Amino acid sequence: MLAKKIAIPFRVILRDNRLLVKPSLSIPKLLMHFLIVLASAVRAAGGDASGAVDSSLPRIGANTNQHPSGILSEGELTVELDIREGAFYPEDESGPSLQVFAFGERGKELQIPGPMIRVPQDTRIHVTIHNLIARDVLIHGMHSRPGKNDDTVQVASGTTRELTFSTGAPGAYYYWATAGGDTFGGRPYKEDSQLHGAFIVDPPGAAVPDRVFVIGMWRDRQAAQESFDVPVINGKSWPYTERLKYPLGSEVRWVWLNPSGNVHPMHMHGSYFRVLSAGDAERSDPVSASRIIDVSTDFMPVGGTITTLWKPERTGRWIFHCHILVHVSPETSFFHHETPEVGEHTDPMNHMAGLVMGITIVPRNGTPLVHKSPKPQRKLQLVIAKDKSNPKKFIYSIVEPGHPTQMGGGPGPTLVLTRNQPVAIHIINQLDEATSVHWHGIELESYYDGVPGWGGDGPQVTPMIAPGKSFEALFAPPRSGTFMYHTHMNDLSQLSSGLYGALIVLPEGTSFNPETDKVLLLSRNGKRKDGELLLNGSTTPAPLILRAGMRYRLRLIDILANNSIIINAVQDGKPLEWIPIAKDGIDLAPVQSVATPASFTIAPGETYDFSITPEKSGEIEFTYDLKLLDEHVRQVATVTSEVR
Repeated sequence: MLAKKIAIPFRVILRDNRLLVKPSLSIPKLLMHFLIVLASAVRAAGGDASGAVDSSLPRIGANTNQHPSGILSEGELTVELDIREGAFYPEDESGPSLQVFAFGERGKELQIPGPMIRVPQDTRIHVTIHNLIARDVLIHGMHSRPGKNDDTVQVASGTTRELTFSTGAPGAYYYWATAGGDTFGGRPYKEDSQLHGAFIVDPPGAAVPDRVFVIGMWRDRQAAQESFDVPVINGKSWPYTERLKYPLGSEVRWVWLNPSGNVHPMHMHGSYFRVLSAGDAERSDPVSASRIIDVSTDFMPVGGTITTLWKPERTGRWIFHCHILVHVSPETSFFHHETPEVGEHTDPMNHMAGLVMGITIVPRNGTPLVHKSPKPQRKLQLVIAKDKSNPKKFIYSIVEPGHPTQMGGGPGPTLVLTRNQPVAIHIINQLDEATSVHWHGIELESYYDGVPGWGGDGPQVTPMIAPGKSFEALFAPPRSGTFMYHTHMNDLSQLSSGLYGALIVLPEGTSFNPETDKVLLLSRNGKRKDGELLLNGSTTPAPLILRAGMRYRLRLIDILANNSIIINAVQDGKPLEWIPIAKDGIDLAPVQSVATPASFTIAPGETYDFSITPEKSGEIEFTYDLKLLDEHVRQVATVTSEVR
């Protein structure tokens, strides 16, 4: 049996020549400590966290948000909600559980997320709330929209409150509550972290079919860079999240609500989607038609909401997931981080956990499609191996006949492809563990997308690339732009070991000119708190040499495991002006491609392209700031006089 050191939460005091042993925590926290220790011991012995949950508590069900709560009659909704304590099963119904507070309709089971309130605009809503837990509860969002976050209702322990209000403006909102648990930034993250539910107000007329997804997050401690988490979508964590299926070419509309205290850059594999509206619990703002663009990753802030439209163009199995790796990794899962095989998964379905949705796109007429791989016009090898100078680091090598071999890790060499040119990339794994390669932002067949155990179409399933084995990816990138390639197997470990790189797709008949085309790839060489912020693999990147009057393209890529970066560019103490020209490889609309101060935030999984034309000689200072970990990188661009 594996023995573990356990920190005992007592302090020893010498008083009046006597040794006194006192708890260093309050009695409630002391009890919680021993429950967590007990849960860990059960897991280590082959059990699960359910040993820490009171067996007499009611089971909390996962809410798929397909059925509105209450009774709607003659323009008025009547709904009665209980707040109770229950046992929450984010994975299998017989798997590990947590003891949390949840909402439920009176006389029905508790749900995570809470019962969905969904009504037409101008409905009168009458809500009765019964607080059946031993704590006072502060409720947000039970009012007309738009509203204010400080418009709250307190329901004392053991009491009932009744509220009546009209819907207000149409949009996607949510209600949420705190019950005295620990908070970060005002948001609960422990026992009251699941007290939230969807609040959707439909515009007049026939409702457009959609699905509603609520992101929840339970954490075992406040510091996000240290915590072990239970991230859920509609109450479930991958691989137990709901499986979705749509016919090819469908108009797929989703509503995503983020009442959690974490940010979530949401990434679609193999295609693009559009954000039709964005907001938070109190407001919902439609995106004007001139500003709607296709994206492969969209950043959801703390408390944010989005409504999306996706029109799948290829059959197969795809995933939509958060690109914060601690939200999709077993290595940081509260239930699984102590499992011995974490970081060395051989089951391809268990190399992810948390905020991942699996989607299958099927032919519209039911007839299986025959996928014809393009005949490659270009062939190259991508070799994955240990770095001989540092075995803890991994490197990529690009080998192509007639070209010098390119090598590197953290980042790997920049891979330059040509739009619409079919390419065959033979991936060879020389590591001691399985791996894969995801072509982030590239539209291709699912089998080549790089998600082991899930990708593919019908009986064809994307394999892991086992040690000593190989896999050939075939695709013809349909658009030019800035993308990336990276591992999609044991992501947190392999990404921090260096398995990522820039992928540039050029228009036909053009070549890559590094003098005017600058790739700026942001990453870290650690999994969480460890490591440092890097720009193109360095904490002290070499200066850029620019010429006044010459136009440059800056290709910014964020492939950090977990963090967004604030970017600023300053000349003579004033913000530089640049022109945004693309996001995620998609050219921006003219209304968006205008001169703006060089200051913005980029999230993991995003790419942005900017154009700059320095007007005068001097120095431009680029700064890259990771404020959460107090990490900063500075790069200077020296601008010389214009060449005439």
